Amino acid sequence: AAAALFDLLQGRAGVAYVSMSFPGGTFQAAFVDQGRVLFQESRVGSQGTRLRRYDYRGHDALTLLNEEASLYDPRQRGFYTQAAAERTRVWTRPYPFYGNRHTGITRAAPIYLQEGGSRRLHCVLTVDFDVNELSRLLRAGELPGMRTLLFTGDGTLLAYPQGERRIA
Repeated sequence: AAAALFDLLQGRAGVAYVSMSFPGGTFQAAFVDQGRVLFQESRVGSQGTRLRRYDYRGHDALTLLNEEASLYDPRQRGFYTQAAAERTRVWTRPYPFYGNRHTGITRAAPIYLQEGGSRRLHCVLTVDFDVNELSRLLRAGELPGMRTLLFTGDGTLLAYPQGERRIA
């Protein structure tokens, strides 16, 4: 899973996190932290959630960085419940990322397996976008006198590069 998630993350500016969340409570993700790619896995069990973070250095090179108990259950998160309920790709409302408190927005997609005549939820895939990074990307392509704004479908302002200082 680390290699596949790494490939989805690598070289995609604005993408902060990619993950897979399974109906049994397992969560697997890749993300960039201070310039290095980390892999995270958590599993919900009878004694709570066990979370592990690894330094990712290639397909055969995961080094355990830390392990801790957690209350995290991906099945209780908005991205999971929304994608599972709507049974289609969804965008979340903007929210602060847990670690750095940057504003983010998530694209989530439920993945189904066909079993006999019915489909069952296999996992929910997510891609988390860092709005601060999206603002920097938008600013880079602007022409003199041009202003770029990025809104959600309901009108929430996500990115306004010229207002970065005032927003901060």
